[in-house]
Amino acid sequence: MKIRQLLVASVGLALATVSCAETLFDIQALDTLGDIKKKFPNATITVVKAAWVRENQGFYSLEGPGQPGKLMLAFNDDRPSWRESHERAWNAMSKASEPTDGQKYWENFTATKAHADDESALTISWVRWIPPSPIPLERYRSKYGAPDKCGFSDVDLTPYCTWTQRGLFATLSDDKKSVMFADGLYTRDELLAANLRRYGAILDWLNSIERKTT
Repeated sequence: MKIRQLLVASVGLALATVSCAETLFDIQALDTLGDIKKKFPNATITVVKAAWVRENQGFYSLEGPGQPGKLMLAFNDDRPSWRESHERAWNAMSKASEPTDGQKYWENFTATKAHADDESALTISWVRWIPPSPIPLERYRSKYGAPDKCGFSDVDLTPYCTWTQRGLFATLSDDKKSVMFADGLYTRDELLAANLRRYGAILDWLNSIERKTT
């Protein structure tokens, strides 16, 4: 019982700190492509075939009248994993002389997930805002305080600053005085809260932790 109380308390504390994170343009953790289209009904949302995009990812741009600058939207795509799960479920059913109701349910469930459309299958991973013009870094310092870390990217040596608790990563101009674009990276707490809102999954997680530790 004490373990459950401690876990519930820790989750409550995590959810209380979510408000500290920076959410760009109301795009919340675990929002789907469909959710974002509803939030920006008049925007132009276009697939971007970036060189780094893999089978389990998606990448889009968003712009339109009234939207300052451009948003770049990176998504997770779980359909490849669900296709593997469905193949295993189908094979298990095929080998069973009389498939159980549970096997039939799981086969149907994984098939639905594996063949979902983009709007429901793609969930947001991070958001990049490219403003119409560079923003003085001092404005970010005034709003968010001193950054937790500044340095140079390992990929292309561009300067950056990051506010870890805010989930905010700013790429700077060469003179380090302006923000060229900013990335919103979802924190663990935000993902925890989003899972609770969307799936009620935290309760299952608490139960599984308790079973393993009692």
